[in-house]
Amino acid sequence: MQKNMKNGKIISTMVLFLLLCVALLWKDWKKPADMVKQEATPTLTPTPAGPVELSNVWLVEACGNEVRVLCGGQEVCYRSASPLQNAISSCIVDLTVEKNVVTGLVVQRDTIEAKVLRVGADFVELEGYGVLELEEDSRVYRMYDGISEVSWADVLVGYTTSAFVLAENKVSAALIQEPVEVTAIRVLIQTSSYGGYYHDTLECGSENGFYVSDGQGKTEWLEGGKRVEITPELVREYGGRMYLGTDSEEGRIALYNVRRAAGIPSYRGTLELALSEGKLLIVNELPLEEYLYGVLPSEMPESFGAEALKAQAVCARSYACNQLLANRYSAYGAHVDDSMNCQVYQNYGETEASVEAVKATFGRVLSREGKCITAYYFSCSYGHTSDSYAVWGDDTGTRFQGVVQATESSAGNLAKNSDFEQFLDSDREWYDEESVWFRWSTVLGTELNERILLRLRERQAAVPDMILRKVSQNGDEMRFEQGEADRFGTLQDIIIAERSDSGLVTKLVLVGSEATYLVQKEYNIRYVLAPMNVVYLKDGSTTSNMNLLPSGYFTVEKGPNFFSVRGGGHGHGAGMSQYGAKYLAANGKSFEDILRHYYRDTDITYLYR
Repeated sequence: MQKNMKNGKIISTMVLFLLLCVALLWKDWKKPADMVKQEATPTLTPTPAGPVELSNVWLVEACGNEVRVLCGGQEVCYRSASPLQNAISSCIVDLTVEKNVVTGLVVQRDTIEAKVLRVGADFVELEGYGVLELEEDSRVYRMYDGISEVSWADVLVGYTTSAFVLAENKVSAALIQEPVEVTAIRVLIQTSSYGGYYHDTLECGSENGFYVSDGQGKTEWLEGGKRVEITPELVREYGGRMYLGTDSEEGRIALYNVRRAAGIPSYRGTLELALSEGKLLIVNELPLEEYLYGVLPSEMPESFGAEALKAQAVCARSYACNQLLANRYSAYGAHVDDSMNCQVYQNYGETEASVEAVKATFGRVLSREGKCITAYYFSCSYGHTSDSYAVWGDDTGTRFQGVVQATESSAGNLAKNSDFEQFLDSDREWYDEESVWFRWSTVLGTELNERILLRLRERQAAVPDMILRKVSQNGDEMRFEQGEADRFGTLQDIIIAERSDSGLVTKLVLVGSEATYLVQKEYNIRYVLAPMNVVYLKDGSTTSNMNLLPSGYFTVEKGPNFFSVRGGGHGHGAGMSQYGAKYLAANGKSFEDILRHYYRDTDITYLYR
């Protein structure tokens, strides 16, 4: 009996030992990627029993019986079925792997370099090569600061910083070889009144004449003073892409059938016309500094003063740089468009004051820790700007805090409704009070019931986690979850559930007779509460049918059959208030002082010199 017990203990000890070994091996195999990178040798990655095809992976090195590749974001190691006679490294390969053994290796050597014109979901268009289809398993690698796998969104249009690997006339991989040095920007030009991106035809001309080219050697010069109509059929004759330009730095091309606030817009640089969906896309490529000449008059009146315009120029340059690198319009072959989606461009033409402000701040941007920030700005504050985190809910290195906009700079925490209302009604020397939007009011009536439901649905479709539906209530405490905005009923109450420290409404509860919803974040709240009725402004003037509530700084008072909404400011509220900048400039502050006031803990540096 004792012998059997002894044997049992030995077996149990062996089992425990084996389990411990397995656990340690499992723990080592499951190390996080950042720990794996610290290993002296690459990770051996298990593969299924059957053959596995690994397409378009980066080969670090293949030597002897060892094959090391970058796959899934980390370097992995496989054995080769037979020794390689010659070492291979730094290229794109297709691998066949079976039981962690490489049984097939195909090297892809066919590589081209060209300016990127467009990047779509399944294609890339390159200057001189046209539209090339992407392989289903195509990959993108960043080659500087250590090799890493990224996405096609990182392949920047308008630049020649990438090489492209071809396999059977398809693009199998893109290699981003160096960081972009931002110098030029590509602007997507909308139709009249910013109605869309696709033009039926284009009527254009230039006082001093301009050239028309296919970019491949076919060029025709057109005399000045003549209007020329360009149709999709004509662009097709030029190979599907046409370039218009002048022969001087001061040359402009006018677009006669594109209307803007100042009339007929004209453009520096080059206009590229491309066929898309049977119509024309128009992209204006020009130096970033010259782009800003057309942005400033559309974003800030020159009457705001030279120092305010300089501050605006630095903000606009910083904003444009980050918009360019974001590459959101790559499918159209552009970095930005010319509307409020980005920065308004050439709506009012150029002015001498705007050009001077851009030249006086040449290349200067706002940065934090050496990185250019997205310097948001807006029209008018209510007396306090917002922490950018409260508006957008991210903290990506561009965050800046809210500041008081008054000579008496104390405010305290304005998260409580009572404290916000007291601050709203306080008598101070406000920086923004010259604006008619500094104080406003409106009435929301029962006619908003259907409109509220429609707008709840629209925002829920865009950001489902920001529009939540009430599922239960315990006393005053409501519980919300994601749920379809399929009914609302009659508006019964508007409850401000949360404010930021600056007083911005960040959570709003809309109580309907059939359902109750929680609306979160500044834009969604302003969109859902967009007033149909008259909005009364500070000077007694009115406006109506607004697509957004003027700002997220407001208070609500319930009446018998209506809700009275009273607030201040115009815009999202984060970053520089333009009316505040005007006040500071008029009171002797330099553009550097203005920027330091709005963007704390940032530096004014050079993007280029």
